[in-house]
Amino acid sequence: MPKKRVKKPRSKSARVVGAYRTDVSLALTWLDNNEVLKSIGKIEKVGDRYVSNIKIKSKSSKSKAAELVSAKFGRFVRVV
Repeated sequence: MPKKRVKKPRSKSARVVGAYRTDVSLALTWLDNNEVLKSIGKIEKVGDRYVSNIKIKSKSSKSKAAELVSAKFGRFVRVV
């Protein structure tokens, strides 16, 4: 009988990426006000983009965070 494969839990971490530091900051504030975030990392410049690592609360999901950000900020900021 073959062994059952243990599934990894879904990732509760993501990155918020934007062209400007203020856009990323506003998106992080928006996610925090909607009670999606557990913790927020520093906003760092990577190439020509600004990136912040985030951890998502267990009652929420990465797709919910991506939907909230895309609805409010459009193509300027995205959750990866």
